[in-house]
Amino acid sequence: MPKDDKKNKNHKSQNLENEELNQSESAEKKDTTDRTQYENSKIDENSDTKERSQTENYQELYEKEKDAKLRLLADIENERKRMQSQREDFIKMANASMVREIFEIVDDLNRATLNDASNDSLKMILNKLLGILNNFGYIPINFKEGDSFEAEKMEAISTVPVQEEEKNGKIVHVDQIGFIYKEDESIIRPAKVIVGKKV
Repeated sequence: MPKDDKKNKNHKSQNLENEELNQSESAEKKDTTDRTQYENSKIDENSDTKERSQTENYQELYEKEKDAKLRLLADIENERKRMQSQREDFIKMANASMVREIFEIVDDLNRATLNDASNDSLKMILNKLLGILNNFGYIPINFKEGDSFEAEKMEAISTVPVQEEEKNGKIVHVDQIGFIYKEDESIIRPAKVIVGKKV
């Protein structure tokens, strides 16, 4: 029995040593695993931080590029509008001298129709010429005798004495037709009129 006891003791002791060794190895493995997980989590955190930083950099770069492109498009649109405006101004100015010459023909035809009211041919030519001017945006300002004087649309070339109160400040005679440019409603040429003044 003592031999068996000794064997049992040895066996138990070896078992204990094996258990302690297993526990020690297990603890070391756990420690190594914990350390590896910790290091991996640090790597993951660093990786996440780097990815976030890269994403933010890309987002910032994208926003800068987008802003630059929007500014460029706005500059192009502003330049297009400026050129369009200059073109329209050039055409308007180029037409202005020609139109002034046509206005003189309109004035002559208007005087001729006033002197010879029965001449339908002159009236027809005058109306046709006014229609052409209208097509190009030059609209006649039509005033007649008895209308009130409007300083912004008319020029009083003279006054004539009138006895009646109702004729005071009213148009007595239209000497020249005025014109408005319909695009911006600017007065191209004020009407020239003679106005009554009470004495």
